[in-house]
Amino acid sequence: MKINHKLVLSIFMLIISVVVFKVVPHNNKSHAGFIKGIDVSHYQGQITWPAIDNSDIHFAIAKATGGMTYIDPEFKVNWNGMKEQSLIRGAYHFYYPQDDPVKQANIYLNVLGTLQPTDLPPIVDVEVTGNQQPDAIVTGLLKWLATVEQATKRRPMIYSDLDFAKQYLSDPRLSDYPLWVADYSDAIQGLPTPWQSKGWTLWQYSQTGEVDGIEGNVDLDLFKGTKKALKEFISTTHLKR
Repeated sequence: MKINHKLVLSIFMLIISVVVFKVVPHNNKSHAGFIKGIDVSHYQGQITWPAIDNSDIHFAIAKATGGMTYIDPEFKVNWNGMKEQSLIRGAYHFYYPQDDPVKQANIYLNVLGTLQPTDLPPIVDVEVTGNQQPDAIVTGLLKWLATVEQATKRRPMIYSDLDFAKQYLSDPRLSDYPLWVADYSDAIQGLPTPWQSKGWTLWQYSQTGEVDGIEGNVDLDLFKGTKKALKEFISTTHLKR
């Protein structure tokens, strides 16, 4: 039987393309007009910050504290490492609605220390209910925000996943605070009520990123704008003293 070499080559190329499509990570999101960042905690272990490409990763956010007593054991190393790598840096507190919001704010402030003018504003991560009703969650959250805002003279940012925020963070008073939203879809379909007119500031779009200097997966984030625009946003979070 005569072998059709063109047919064999076509089949071979088709097989290769299927294998590559399945093996090579791909992302359907368009990053045009955005800059990329990461967020980390002790779950990433010891990060080799000098290995992170700061021409691709422009900002990084680290977990500082959680609840009334928890301090992330990698925070200080991460906080200093981000600065040494010339990354715009930020720090977040994991909020527990069942705990005293002022005590939570104070541990965050004590661990964070003094923010540099070029740092991202204080950030609070709200994604669990602690068996609290929506009104109680918002009331406590507003106390945390007010305490931190007064101490730092910076307007804090709120992080939450999209579904949680839609269900529990609908109070219009929260619109005063920029939103960092987590959603792993190709496009964010509708925002929680407080931010529908203002839009999101940061978007955590993946939890399975791969970045040199970090073993295992890491969260990936986008800022809607250029690096210059991110610096301009930071300046708007400074309150008049």
